[in-house]
Formats: sequence, structure tokens, C-alpha cells
Amino acid sequence: MVIVGDCVHKYYDKNELEVRFMIRKMALHSFLVLGAIFIITAAIPLFFNDPYHDGPHSGPSNMWELVQMFAHDSWASLLIMGLLLSIASRFVFRP
Repeated sequence: MVIVGDCVHKYYDKNELEVRFMIRKMALHSFLVLGAIFIITAAIPLFFNDPYHDGPHSGPSNMWELVQMFAHDSWASLLIMGLLLSIASRFVFRP
């Protein structure tokens, strides 16, 4: 950093600019992947039946039924978050 009068000038070397670009690119890809995971999870109730059962032992018996129950209960919020993350990864973090 060089101070000239009242102005502060920042000089970035080439390696620092490449690191900033790579961090930004990683954030873009992670938002895109996370958005895709949310959208796929929100689509689970479209392909599989409701996992609820009546009876004394009506909880999820394995991890897959727990995922189905969670996706069935909150598909709208998962879809909205997935779409927002996908859109944000494309337009907000444009390199």
C-alpha cells in the first residue's frame, strides 16, 4: 500500500489477484452445487411416496425415510433456497 497525499493506492501482485479470482470461483461453484442439492432434495416427494405410517412405531426406520420426511415437509422452502442460490451463483458472483 502506497500513501500519496490523501489517497491510498493498493498495488496487487499477479499471484494475489489469481488467489482472489480462485476464491471467487470456488464460492460460485459451491453456491451452485448447494443450490442443486437443495433442488434435488425438494424434488424427492415427486418421485417417492409419503413415508408416514400410522401406528405406535411410526418414526423413520432409516436415514432414507428421514430424508424423505424432511423433503416432504419442507419442499417449498428447499426449492426457493435452491433457486436463489443457483441464481446468486450466476449473477451475483460473476467473475
